[in-house]
Amino acid sequence: TDGDVVGWLCADDCLFPGALADVEQVFRDRPDVDVVYGDAIFIDQDGRFIRYFPSISADMTRITRDCCISQPSCFVRRTAMEHVGGVRRDLHYVMDWDLWARLYLAGHRFFYLQRPLSASRMHPGTKTTGNSTARLREMWRHLVRYNSTPTALRSMAGIFLAPLVYRELGPNDETAIGGLARWAARMGRRAWRCAGREATRRSEEHTSE
Repeated sequence: TDGDVVGWLCADDCLFPGALADVEQVFRDRPDVDVVYGDAIFIDQDGRFIRYFPSISADMTRITRDCCISQPSCFVRRTAMEHVGGVRRDLHYVMDWDLWARLYLAGHRFFYLQRPLSASRMHPGTKTTGNSTARLREMWRHLVRYNSTPTALRSMAGIFLAPLVYRELGPNDETAIGGLARWAARMGRRAWRCAGREATRRSEEHTSE
């Protein structure tokens, strides 16, 4: 493409009527703005409303630890996109999130257009449905690239818990959550053993005194 503003729409998603005109108006009125994004909804394979995209936010300081932009509802000036090197083609799940993070860290200005711009279709055939191992691994690499390890761990916990909150568990989610529960139980047992050894040590020191 050769337009001044860039965005992309997956084959099973759609834009709301008037979305492009509203986005164009912001870019015309605000030459200081490099990225325009808005709200989005999830629909099922038959086009029925599921819910709003939950994490969209005007607080762009969150973008490195939380994907608070819906990809089909986001548009970028080509000059800004080229400035940060464009989309990383080696990424398969977080190429949009990575682009938003690099744009933000490079100092480009974002504008939150508070209206629904797109509908993202959710069904078993979409690659972002369910927490597959490959998707989780790519998310983790993204998080530790831009955040401290504790922050990355908190973000991953939120990703694991999201299917529980919205009751949208698939086979991969159940496997991942089961693995998380086993890890938490193992860490709990380890902490309990450490606490027991510490209590024994203190008791022995008290006896010797």
